[in-house]
Amino acid sequence: MQQYLDEFVESLKKSLGENLISVVLYGSAAKGEHIPKRSDVNVMVLLKEVSLSCIDSIEASVHRARKKASILPVFWGVKELQDSADVFPIEFQDITENNRVLYGADLLKGIAIDPRNLAHQLEFELRSKLLSLRSEWPKVKGSRSLLAGFLARAGTSFLYLFSHVQNLSGDKADNSIAEPFRTCIRLKKKEINLGLKELQNLYGEVHRSVCRMIEIADFGHSKGEK
Repeated sequence: MQQYLDEFVESLKKSLGENLISVVLYGSAAKGEHIPKRSDVNVMVLLKEVSLSCIDSIEASVHRARKKASILPVFWGVKELQDSADVFPIEFQDITENNRVLYGADLLKGIAIDPRNLAHQLEFELRSKLLSLRSEWPKVKGSRSLLAGFLARAGTSFLYLFSHVQNLSGDKADNSIAEPFRTCIRLKKKEINLGLKELQNLYGEVHRSVCRMIEIADFGHSKGEK
């Protein structure tokens, strides 16, 4: 993977010149959790000025990097990056804590995450996913393949949110709450094979765990903070 990252960075430097400020690896690859042929390689490309014509100029490089190593770049202007931490606090907290600068300046060090913004986005994500679980249930409950597919896709994101609930609540969230999510991930990796009834039970366990996370996080309603 490193070879392809190096090639991608060199192509960006050649095509973008002084407009290229920084290239940063984040996500599973930066954490050392990347699974070849399964995980995307997330790369942040920071530019002085961002335009569609600028992106057009590196289209061939992006296509090649995506095809060879699942490298998925996102393009940011410097001021856009600095102004967006309040909108994407969960993602930015993860990126600032787990990243590797591949080229240029480290502009992530100065980004601060407001805990209030973090709580707000976390509540939104959890409640949205809870509603999704409930609305999808009638559609998937009678099909082993639909249940397995839904749970396999959901496990990683639920476990990701659980880690933020733990941080926000001062580790009040017991690890047992996350067990259904870990089972979903095992299902995705094909480490286990569950029948229809077992999948229905797992779906119910996931639903209960999400409800419990919302209760534990206590988004300030009882204290009148919102």
